[in-house]
Amino acid sequence: MKHWYYIFFVIIILLAGCHSEPVDCPPVTPVLRSRLNGLIDEDAPIQFPLDDYFVRTQFETLSYSGVFENKRHAAEDLEASPGTAVYAIADGNISFSGKKGGYGLLIIIDHPQSNTYSLYGHLSPSRRHREPGPVAKGDLIAYIGDSDENGSSAKYGEMIPHLHFGIRQGQRTDYPSSGDWRWMVGWSYACPTEIGWLQPSQFILNYEEMSRQAMQAPAGAGWRRFGYLAFLGVWFTAVGTNAYRLYRKKKRADTELGGK
Repeated sequence: MKHWYYIFFVIIILLAGCHSEPVDCPPVTPVLRSRLNGLIDEDAPIQFPLDDYFVRTQFETLSYSGVFENKRHAAEDLEASPGTAVYAIADGNISFSGKKGGYGLLIIIDHPQSNTYSLYGHLSPSRRHREPGPVAKGDLIAYIGDSDENGSSAKYGEMIPHLHFGIRQGQRTDYPSSGDWRWMVGWSYACPTEIGWLQPSQFILNYEEMSRQAMQAPAGAGWRRFGYLAFLGVWFTAVGTNAYRLYRKKKRADTELGGK
């Protein structure tokens, strides 16, 4: 039965290497600060999270080194000084507010009216911030964190103060807490759009059209990949369990024969 161990070892190596090369993603529209100034009506059901929306790391940007090597950015990073006010982009419900790994303080707002949720990372846990509960468009929810509280660490390095801002199709609880499709993922091996993420600035600028599209259940290639990997996991578990049972059965038989 030793050959089963070699088979499983090869399978583990193959699965570990699935993300060795970056994937090609559909092109997105680069965001320019000048294009966003004054484009949203005050009466619109949505707004930008900062008074000055300047993108320093674009959506789907590919990282070539470090802890995020070969991963793509699932949000837009916005330049902002520590203490800058951050606002809710639309009516909704804060479903998570607390410290989370490399995010420092993280806030998630579910927006059932558009079947999306918005993610705000690298906030300040030491300053006043909103706790879980209802929130209205334009409500102050938190402030940008300083480098010593925004998720900077030996693993992630020292981060320049900024807002990691994401918008995703579905609600937070529609997603698991691990893997590329986890609800708080900031960088992913998969194309962000294939696992439900939307380009934040384009969603806000084209809210009426994109919110209608978001009302459909997430069904991108990323979800098909998740289903495929789940199937493989179940299949390999079943095969492994059966192999182990056969091994135990053979071992008992050998023991009984040896005792006669």
